[in-house]
Amino acid sequence: MNMIEISVLGPIHVKINGVSYTISGNKLRSLIVILAMAGGDLIHRDELIEELGLEQSMTKNVNAVHAHITRLRKWLQITCGAPELLVSESNGYRLGTLGP
Repeated sequence: MNMIEISVLGPIHVKINGVSYTISGNKLRSLIVILAMAGGDLIHRDELIEELGLEQSMTKNVNAVHAHITRLRKWLQITCGAPELLVSESNGYRLGTLGP
C-alpha cells in the first residue's frame, strides 16, 4: 500500500513511501498546502483563485489556476511518479489516493 504524507508546517514536503520531495515555487507550495488542508475534499476553482490571491473577475486568473494545476500535476509526475494524486472534478480539484 502506498503511503502519502504532506508536511505543511516548515518546509513543504510531499512524502511517498518514505521518500521526501520538496516543492519549489511559491504558487505550487501554496496550492499543495490548500489542497492538503482540505483533507481530500473538493476545492472549487473560485476558492483556489481567492486563496492564491488572484482577482476572481478576470478570465486570465482562471487560466492561471489551470496553469498552476498543470504544473503541479507535471511536478507530481516527474518527481514522484504520482500525477493521479491530483484529481480534477467538474469545477474543482482535490488530493486523491495512490493505487496499491
